[in-house]
Amino acid sequence: MSSIEVVKSFYKILASDGPAALELLEASAQWTEMFPGYAGTSIGPEAIRQNLFEPLGREWDTFAVAPESFVVDGSIVVAFGTYTGTYKATGKSLSAPFVHRWEIIDGRVTRFRQYTDTALIGKALT
Repeated sequence: MSSIEVVKSFYKILASDGPAALELLEASAQWTEMFPGYAGTSIGPEAIRQNLFEPLGREWDTFAVAPESFVVDGSIVVAFGTYTGTYKATGKSLSAPFVHRWEIIDGRVTRFRQYTDTALIGKALT
């Protein structure tokens, strides 16, 4: 698969079977989040599942990641999109833009870095 195909496949799988998308990651993949409450860098699919995917699933209703456009430069793919969802603890809804920078080597995700509006997310959390 090309770099863009890997990234688009990740988002497609994420929408239907969230954790299964982690199968597209290299065993030593680095995943860096800015999302409040989940910020930091996790190494490897299991750490990413435990530090991000499981808490998001427990703490949010209808959390969605909707990519809208992509830019590709060789092994680097940048996705622009919107997060939506409702934080269970406050009942507040979220709609925040994101940028995801992906690095794909040999058809596997090796690095991911998230950029988002943390202030908008913070409003849903409080």
